Amino acid sequence: HFKITAKLGEGGMGEVYLAEDTKLGREVAIKVLPAALTADPERRLRFEREAQAAAALDHPNIAVIHEVGEADGHPFLVMQLVKGQTLRQILADRRLSLKEWLQIATAISDGLAHAHKNGIVHRDLKPENVMLTDEGQVKLLDFGLAKLLEPTPTAAGGTSDLDSKLQTISRELTMAGKVLGTVAYMSPEQARGETVDHRSDLFSFGVILYEMAGGQRPFQGDTEIESLHATLKSEAQPLSDVAGDIPAEAERVVRKALEKERERRYQDAADLATDLRNLERDLDSGTAPIVSGQAPVQTASATRRWMFPTLAILGLAIAAAILWFMTREPNEDPTGVAKGAPGTVAVVGFENLADPADTEKLGRMLMGLVTTDLAESGTLPVVSVPQILSALRKVGGDSDAFDPALASEAAQIAEASTMLVGQIGKAGEKLILTADLIDVDSGRTLGSQRQEADSSTELFALAGAIAQQTREQLGIDSDTASTTAFDLAHALTDNEEAYRHYVLGETALQRLEVLPALAEFEAAIAEDPSFALAYYKAASAITWGALGDGRAQLEAGLPHIGRLPEHWQTTYRAVVESEKGNNDEAWKLFDELTRSGVNLPDAYYWQGEIATHESRYWDPRKANELFERVLDLDPSYRLVFIHLFDGYVMGGDMPTARRLLERYKEDFPGDPTVDRAAAALLAAEGELDKGIALLEALEGGSDTPTRSRLEILQLMAGNWQRVRELTAVDEVEASRIDWPGMAAKRAQAAIGEGQLGEAIAELREAANLVGDSYLRSEASQWLALAGRLLAVTGRTELGIESAREGIAIDPYWSKNYFDLGELQIAVGDLEGARQTLEELSRINQDAVTVAGRFSESLLRAEIERTAGNLDLAQKAINQIDAMAPEYRWAHFEHIGRARLLAASGDAEGAIAAYQAALDPRSWEGWPAVGSRITTLLELARLEDEIGDIDNARIHYQEYLDHWGDADPPVVAVPQVRARLAELSLETASETS
Repeated sequence: HFKITAKLGEGGMGEVYLAEDTKLGREVAIKVLPAALTADPERRLRFEREAQAAAALDHPNIAVIHEVGEADGHPFLVMQLVKGQTLRQILADRRLSLKEWLQIATAISDGLAHAHKNGIVHRDLKPENVMLTDEGQVKLLDFGLAKLLEPTPTAAGGTSDLDSKLQTISRELTMAGKVLGTVAYMSPEQARGETVDHRSDLFSFGVILYEMAGGQRPFQGDTEIESLHATLKSEAQPLSDVAGDIPAEAERVVRKALEKERERRYQDAADLATDLRNLERDLDSGTAPIVSGQAPVQTASATRRWMFPTLAILGLAIAAAILWFMTREPNEDPTGVAKGAPGTVAVVGFENLADPADTEKLGRMLMGLVTTDLAESGTLPVVSVPQILSALRKVGGDSDAFDPALASEAAQIAEASTMLVGQIGKAGEKLILTADLIDVDSGRTLGSQRQEADSSTELFALAGAIAQQTREQLGIDSDTASTTAFDLAHALTDNEEAYRHYVLGETALQRLEVLPALAEFEAAIAEDPSFALAYYKAASAITWGALGDGRAQLEAGLPHIGRLPEHWQTTYRAVVESEKGNNDEAWKLFDELTRSGVNLPDAYYWQGEIATHESRYWDPRKANELFERVLDLDPSYRLVFIHLFDGYVMGGDMPTARRLLERYKEDFPGDPTVDRAAAALLAAEGELDKGIALLEALEGGSDTPTRSRLEILQLMAGNWQRVRELTAVDEVEASRIDWPGMAAKRAQAAIGEGQLGEAIAELREAANLVGDSYLRSEASQWLALAGRLLAVTGRTELGIESAREGIAIDPYWSKNYFDLGELQIAVGDLEGARQTLEELSRINQDAVTVAGRFSESLLRAEIERTAGNLDLAQKAINQIDAMAPEYRWAHFEHIGRARLLAASGDAEGAIAAYQAALDPRSWEGWPAVGSRITTLLELARLEDEIGDIDNARIHYQEYLDHWGDADPPVVAVPQVRARLAELSLETASETS
């Protein structure tokens, strides 16, 4: 019922025709694909599955697929006819305005987000597959079709003859530069031939964004091989260098989309779209900063750069330059650093000549005060104190005393262009300070100063004078320098002794020596009861050291935060709200700070903590990004290290985790935190015994964090008695805040031993111990696990009640809904499971994170599989494929896949998935002991069903080893014993 009227074009996936749908009376586009796509049954099924999935997409920015068919052996797709121009045609014809760039980019990202959410990856995103209709609407074409040309491995490995022919067809249809065009948009993983996911599309989108703005692709080559090599090895030239003046946020968005490591790239098209919309808002309000790149050579493509009306400004600048040259003093150096453009400044240190060991910490205090004054005045980019201290450590400056011989190398590591280096001398009680402002690259002195104070009690005034003269030497005129000077004494404390204690406390806190740090902060408060930051840091020491509740210190300091800079006031208030459990308000405050790009590590750290621990905001990928930003600002922020390390491991990004580990091992040799992480990485990489041995051998093995990590690894290894020994020590020595976790670990050991009544009691006790702390999500999970244990002992209705208790404690923890739904399925209440799924869907819509969609898709797959709707179950599993690894619980995903594969008749694939679920590496750092045992039974039954009796007997017996004598008894055990006895009789009969 289609009448072909004209040929529209051809490409790598076939020929496109204009046609009339004679039934519906509308024009359509028909894409006729290579006949080889359906040349065998397997390929035909693959074609239909991919085409149907793409046809299910329904979004205004995606061209609709109306129909899938075949005629005379030729497969075809009937698509919405999109009248307009491809993005390639538009870019060849004219340059885009910034507004057009944003509109097109946002529309593409919206379309991608919809497709990815539904499990569809484009795989061939390029300007030719982006259409702009005559009405200006953006439409994405050919979703998922590139997957049809991917090779299918043969039974013997390698590629089939059919696939070789298809690849030849693809190459022949994309000659004369078309392959080069496609290659130029490939992600690095796609270019290497690795499995791709939705993040590959985001890289291709980044290439398009770059090309739309700059008129050229970021990775170019004269041949296909050169283009691939550039994608894999070369860094893109800064977009501002090829596009001229652009918003800084636009450059950041494009750079992040073009990250070569997919784990560091955008993980979700929706997040990219959000960033683009925020940029549009900031542009409309006039608050978006602009980056000026190097002026590129004018070419035909360069004329498509974003241009701002700069000719009048340029004329004024030239006139000013001529006037300066004619009127400058003869001794002025025209090759020197231009005033008003000093670059990044670092206060590297002050050598204490009167006290070489700097026992009074005058040098360190001055370093902090001058840096704070320069940074808070807002007129200069300034390297933070932690960044400089980290750089000094790397070049051998480990002691508190400052060695000026290390200054230049440290400044280079910290990427400073200008450094301030000084000396402190004494004449009686009088302090005499000299300081030099030095250009880091040339070593040339840009200015010197000498300051005097009657005593160290005038330290704040002295630091303020140094900072003000430094600003003037860097070209900030006297009037501006005076008005932007920062009042250190007002913002911090006017008590020199209080500040000395504060500096000592910060030094200890950076080393995670929380008790000495807390003592110093409390001493600072005793000296100055209005020292707001000392209260804040004291609370941090209590929280980080698990010493108790830091809310009392925060509340005590709250009346005094008015003296702090505004961004510190906001951070303080947000932390108070978070500690009270008001995370919606805390997140709002932190989000305002971090989106503004504030250079305050604590803001990113605390928001990352919420993203790590609070279920409505639980977003491991977002947390990783925030923690990475903390380390950018403060490399010594050691508490972030273990959070970020665990985040990489959870996402399966072992190479990045190892790089982070090696960095910290180099920066902090002997740090037990690094050894604990090394042990965890060994376990994650499959060397569990080595990880355990490393932790057992640690000299500091008696500390609670080391024991906690060791307890987890011993659970993974099934060493139940050792877990009991470790938690018994912990219960005596650890803080009460650690007790719930210890009870939960004892419960896991009890599960492994078959002491299920004890395990249920321990889990409920652990949940009771949590109270209103940040462990509410864990408490809810423990109650859900107790529910599963009740079910295996025949008390499923009680188990359902326990799972509901968990949901009541934390309605946003999505995994609990999955547990509840599975229990409802187990008792045949499929309608109840569907209602649970609907409730979870509503919760996910209200949540700030997308992470809960994993449990939603997995529960949907279980429901549809149970109902016999295998196609719908597969579609739900496909949606999981498009999710970021950090959001997916590998152990439970493997089980869901195994069940669906078994139901679909693929016993071999199901067995492989079950085996993956049994591998401790699938546990993401927390042992799923009970689930592992029930998985053994599912695997044994499947092996029994297909006649693999030897392995079935092994796994039946392993199940009985755990729960054969469980207390209370497990309902499945009698059946397992009976079946094992039957198998033994059959084997004996066959032998005889």
